Amino acid sequence: VAVPKIKIIKDEFFRQNNRHCNSLLDIGAGAGHIVCAAKSFGINAYGVEPSSVGRHSAKQLFDIDLNDLDFINAEINESSLDMVTFFGVIEHTIDPSSYLIKARKLLKNEGMIFVEIPRHESLTTILDSVFPDMGTRHLEGIEHIHCFSDSSIATLLTNCGLKPCFAYYLGLDWYE
Repeated sequence: VAVPKIKIIKDEFFRQNNRHCNSLLDIGAGAGHIVCAAKSFGINAYGVEPSSVGRHSAKQLFDIDLNDLDFINAEINESSLDMVTFFGVIEHTIDPSSYLIKARKLLKNEGMIFVEIPRHESLTTILDSVFPDMGTRHLEGIEHIHCFSDSSIATLLTNCGLKPCFAYYLGLDWYE
């Protein structure tokens, strides 16, 4: 699942900037799938993962060392990255704008932030409403603090000084 996602965002980065993405930081990297996929495309990729289980899995699965730093308070070289990614992370944060603003500061000129979120306007949201016991992880209660519509995520990005430039709809998991 990670390889097509990296292909989409690296191609979009090239389309927007007429140059290749050379550096990527994945926030909430889980078991390192995105970092591994980015590396397979020749991108200098790093990940931040607060979970020790995720970091251990990344080491075991891909021999990747993920960092456990506190992203919001960490000292990271500003203007040093081509891309910062949030795959299924922003909806879990209490203050998503603080993450986006921090990420914006880390970007080189013409850098990009990529945000993947569950969509309120999705088939899964409708199915979760009709069949509340279906058991999808789309909008699990306490773990998902926010649910974004296309309009609300665009507003959040704009309010954080970012310019939304593309959207894609891949589906959350196998069932979508």
